Parts: sequence; structure tokens; C-alpha cells
Amino acid sequence: MSEMRRIAAAMVGTRTESFESRYGADETRARIATALPAVGTKVTRMDLTWPPAAKPPRLEVRFSPGTKVSLFLRVSSIVITGAMLASVWLVMFGEETPMRFLVPLMTVLAILGFPFVVVAIGSNRESDEARVVKAIRRAIVEEEQA
Repeated sequence: MSEMRRIAAAMVGTRTESFESRYGADETRARIATALPAVGTKVTRMDLTWPPAAKPPRLEVRFSPGTKVSLFLRVSSIVITGAMLASVWLVMFGEETPMRFLVPLMTVLAILGFPFVVVAIGSNRESDEARVVKAIRRAIVEEEQA
């Protein structure tokens, strides 16, 4: 259960990573400009900053959740809350129809399945970040293999 919590917290959290380059400022920027577009991120937003007057050149990458992730979490919270309210209303005041059984059943299944959806999205974000970090390290930190 702690792994689920860690992934869920990482999904909505912000993280900063710093890289010190082995190259000059212009060459570092050129290497990053060619390395990052090939990586493509799906659920992560990243902001690149170059601290001024840093010797050797330094790149700081700030990872934050994408807007689609936040929107998905808000919409799913509203939908699950609406389903819970509909379930309570149907159980208390509804007629004897299949909906009186099916809506609460689907609500319970949605509540039980939601953590797995969150873990999937969180894992996707972690893999995005790992690909970006690997590409940056290859471009400006690690020595090139001859």
C-alpha cells in the first residue's frame, strides 16, 4: 500500500533535478535542444531553467503534473461523488428496478478500481521523467563512448 501512496503523491507533486554540463554553454543548449524533442512526454510538464553565470553550465529541470492529469482527477472526483449521491438516492427513494442495484454496484466497482487507474497514471509520469533524465544525462553529463 505504501508504494501506491508514493506513486499517487509523486503524480501530483513537483520535483526539480539539476544537471551540470561537461560542455560549454552554447554546445550544452544545442545538445539539449536536439535531445529533448526526441523524448516526448505524455503526462509530465517540464520547465527548463539555466541559472545565470553558472560555471560550468547548469540545467535545472522542474517536473510537474500535466494539465490533463489535474483535469482528470477533478472530473473523476466529481463523477464518483455524483455516482455516490445517485446510489444513495436510488437505494433510499428509488423504485424496485434494476437501476436500484446496478448504480450502487457500478459505483462500488469504480471506487475499488480507481486506485489502479491512479497507479497507472503515476507510473506513466515516472517513466516520462526517467526518459527525460536519461536523455539529458546522455546529452550533457556522461562522456561519449568512442
